[in-house]
Amino acid sequence: MRVLLVTPVNPVTYQSIPDLGLGYLATFLQEAGHTVDIVDCVNRGWDHDRLIRHVGATRPDVVGFKAFYTDIPSIRESARRIRRSWPDVMLVVGGPHPSCVDAEEALATFPECHFAFKGEAELGFPVLVGLTGAWRDGTLQDNALAAIPGMVWQNRSGEAIENAGRYTNRLDEVRPAWDLLRPLDYDFSQTFYSKNRRVAPVIATRGCPPPCTFCAAHLTSGKPIRARSVDSVLGEISHLMETYGVQEISFIDDFFTGSKSFVKALCREILRRGMRFDWACWGVRLASLDEEMLRLMDQAGCYAFSVGVESGSPRILEHMAKHLTVDVIEEKLRLIDAVTDIRVGGLFIIGYPAETEDDIRLTIEFARRIPLFMATFYPFNPLPGTPIYREMLANGELPEAPDWGTYGPEGFAYCPQHLDPEQLRRLYRKAYLRFYTQPRRVVRLLNDFRETGQLRFFATRFRRRIVGSIVNEFQGIRGRQGSWERAAAGRRVKDAPAPSTLWPAL
Repeated sequence: MRVLLVTPVNPVTYQSIPDLGLGYLATFLQEAGHTVDIVDCVNRGWDHDRLIRHVGATRPDVVGFKAFYTDIPSIRESARRIRRSWPDVMLVVGGPHPSCVDAEEALATFPECHFAFKGEAELGFPVLVGLTGAWRDGTLQDNALAAIPGMVWQNRSGEAIENAGRYTNRLDEVRPAWDLLRPLDYDFSQTFYSKNRRVAPVIATRGCPPPCTFCAAHLTSGKPIRARSVDSVLGEISHLMETYGVQEISFIDDFFTGSKSFVKALCREILRRGMRFDWACWGVRLASLDEEMLRLMDQAGCYAFSVGVESGSPRILEHMAKHLTVDVIEEKLRLIDAVTDIRVGGLFIIGYPAETEDDIRLTIEFARRIPLFMATFYPFNPLPGTPIYREMLANGELPEAPDWGTYGPEGFAYCPQHLDPEQLRRLYRKAYLRFYTQPRRVVRLLNDFRETGQLRFFATRFRRRIVGSIVNEFQGIRGRQGSWERAAAGRRVKDAPAPSTLWPAL
């Protein structure tokens, strides 16, 4: 069968790295004997018309969409057009959003699609594709569908069914289909800090066990850490360097430092082999770091990583179930600063439920005080399937049918009951301005960006986060506030319960 995998049309966002999830899925499909094409509509700048022309020209038997919550309207539009023109094309949706909601909601959210997948679809999707012929001629039986791991479907009685998922144990044997992902088509420096122009992402581990109340990562790849072998990871990196001239690797694991033994073994083997490449990693949890690991990472070429600080308010950190105190956060960051040259980016959340102006001010001043190279402040997005989302629904703080169009890294999908929308936006801008106008930080950033050619990165980030927010306010654009403003009128004011009563410690 011919399979088209799609990163959906989205004219207001940007895509600076290839989607490894689709790349892995393509490999499993190819192993099952199918022909696969991957289209990243965002990176190629395609609109719906261009995507539909491509479908008409290539005539795939199956089209699979990867869905984040921000992609829902786009996927529905593309699926509607495909289904109208080619009703014999099977339409399937998977990814983070279907993984976060129950079976009934997954199917109701994408009524134009025939099937959905939750979690990792590498084992189940190739099985479904192999049944396309039976699906077309109407002979596909419920018992065959019930055997496909991780699939969400509607049986002949109209019931939404969610099959139990399974994770592959072949992490060492398969790589993403890099020839289809075309890594050199992406400009990593457009949205991420990097030292080099040719950067490729790699996933070394899967799974994320921490119980953070706001995070949905474990709903896709599970909680237990599943690490590839060091030889497998370095083999893929060697392939990327030799085939595509990649100069830098970005480990995009949800929890890269979740296994200390793996990270230390990886660093030691990089040093033993004499491999020379710059690398950075995203999923670093401060509590998992020790001095030996940090020194090894520094020696093995790690020059930057990001850490989820989230808040400078002890009360909010406790409610987030971070199991970190501000003292431990500061202690770990000062250790990194003392024993390595690694640049650390801090990630913070603005507008978490129960947060007050005083809490946000504590966060802003904490970010200024601790030794961070950069900071990113994200508006809080209540993600389905997370503990905080369920709590907010129970407390009447969210509409039953959220407006997913208000979600995103720069949108305000929710405003805490102790703040008003304009106040929250002002605090968001203040966080960036207070952090990035410290003279010592400005000098260091400018020197570094001049050396690495990253001035474009900083200018892009400043424009999107600050200038865009100011322009929107002066133009009176308030559409993104819609869903939570409508919900605010009827919500009950209630203090959030202590996290210890809701979420167990690690």
